Amino acid sequence: MSLRHRLKISGWSDRIIIATVILFFLSLIALVFYGRAVAPLQREYAGTIVDKTLSIQEEQTGSHVQLFLLIEGDDGKQFDVSVDQELYDRAKVGMHIKHGLDGSTLTY
Repeated sequence: MSLRHRLKISGWSDRIIIATVILFFLSLIALVFYGRAVAPLQREYAGTIVDKTLSIQEEQTGSHVQLFLLIEGDDGKQFDVSVDQELYDRAKVGMHIKHGLDGSTLTY
C-alpha cells in the first residue's frame, strides 16, 4: 500500500470518528433537554398544593388542555404533576394532597 492510499483511509476514518463524536454529543444534549422538559411519572407522592396551572397545546389534530398541580413535597422540593379535570377542580392552593396506587386524597 502506498502512503497516499493510507492517508486517504486515515482521512475517512478520522471523519467518521469526528462525525460519530459530534452525533453522540448532540444526542446527549437533546436527551438532557428532553429529560428536563418531561418530568418522570410519579406514581406516589404527597405534599401541599402550591399552585394550579394549565397548558394549552396546539397540534395539527387540534388543541387540548393539560392540567397541572405544583406540589411542595414533604421534603421541601417542588414538582409538577399532571391531573385530570375532576381532581384539578377539587384541588385548592394550600390543600394537602396524597396520591397513591389507590387514588388521590385531598385534605386541609
